[in-house]
Amino acid sequence: MVFVMDSESAGRKNTQKVTDFMKTVANSVDLSSETIQMGMLQPDDCEPSVHSFKLDGDRDHLVSSLDGHDADKLPRLIRELRRHEFNAKNGARKDAKKIAIILIDGELAEPLKALREARRANLRGIEVFIIVVSKDPPQPEINSMCAYPPENHLFQVPDYDKLQDLQDSLIDMLCDEL
Repeated sequence: MVFVMDSESAGRKNTQKVTDFMKTVANSVDLSSETIQMGMLQPDDCEPSVHSFKLDGDRDHLVSSLDGHDADKLPRLIRELRRHEFNAKNGARKDAKKIAIILIDGELAEPLKALREARRANLRGIEVFIIVVSKDPPQPEINSMCAYPPENHLFQVPDYDKLQDLQDSLIDMLCDEL
């Protein structure tokens, strides 16, 4: 089981709430190399990049470096999950069930790219669960990212404080699945 989270979009305090949520899940299931294995995938560069606003006559360089900022890293994280996280060389067992729990903060900047990567993960045998943190209804692409049936794989909470309300039902479902 791998949690996927773009912590850059969540912020430091919310990332801690997700970490606490994952600790609760970890403490509630049988973790070992023979039973359930658990991990987390998040971007390496969670800290926002710092750009100098001192122009020094090179406005084009500054503008191009700001244009290079990756607005949505979630598609890249899901691709990493699909390609590497469930490989035997990373400790995964060949016949073990592959579960991904993807946390989405609000709306996706590139929903079609994220949907494409999630569908590829599903084709690789990875059962994708989605947790959306938003008061608004999820984007249609988010509904399509999770495994079938979506009503069993898509969860929504209005804010990060409500993640704890999900933990019992998520743990029960995961344990039934495993």
